[in-house]
Amino acid sequence: MDRITTVAPILLDSKAAARLCGLGRTSFLTNDRLGIIGPRAIRLSGKVLWCREELEAWACHGCPPRQVWLALWPRIVEEK
Repeated sequence: MDRITTVAPILLDSKAAARLCGLGRTSFLTNDRLGIIGPRAIRLSGKVLWCREELEAWACHGCPPRQVWLALWPRIVEEK
């Protein structure tokens, strides 16, 4: 019998990113546009995606606004 392994994606579209953050998609996108969501999205193959690891770290650090997060995130990555 073959085992099916599920792999959690490392990049999330707006629907999955919103769900991870406990928000609706519209609220997530509005908060992103306003700079309330710290991590910035990336564009890849015509899609707008968020890094799961960065969203999780952002939440663990108290969900600071983007301006604060962009200064903090490189230091977090450096410490790993």
